[in-house]
Amino acid sequence: MNFWVGDGSPKGSKDWAESVGFRVYRKFSDIKKTGPATLWVFDDEHPDSINDGAMIITPGGSWGDVCANYHNRACGLAFADGHSEIHRWLGAVGSLPIRYVDLDSVDPVIQGDKVDYDWIIQRTGEAP
Repeated sequence: MNFWVGDGSPKGSKDWAESVGFRVYRKFSDIKKTGPATLWVFDDEHPDSINDGAMIITPGGSWGDVCANYHNRACGLAFADGHSEIHRWLGAVGSLPIRYVDLDSVDPVIQGDKVDYDWIIQRTGEAP
């Protein structure tokens, strides 16, 4: 689930979440500029990235967690308005192999992946 949606952030991380520069959407009426058709809530997460129930992508170019690519270089996402879609990754995220290792081992591979990062970050959140 999108880290920035809901009130399920781990204890102590709410202050951090708001200091990073993204709005935390605790209720549907909090979705303003982004719009519910543009804000993803659920996604397929890459198996090497799963470490908790939150999928975090932060402003400033950092993939905290990585989306899956096992649907022919694509993953499924469900949006706040109820629709879902399959998105095909164009850069390094699409070719990230499943190795069943810790994300720290694969993270550097995708940090320069601007095309995929730009697509997901535009649908992840907004500045407060």
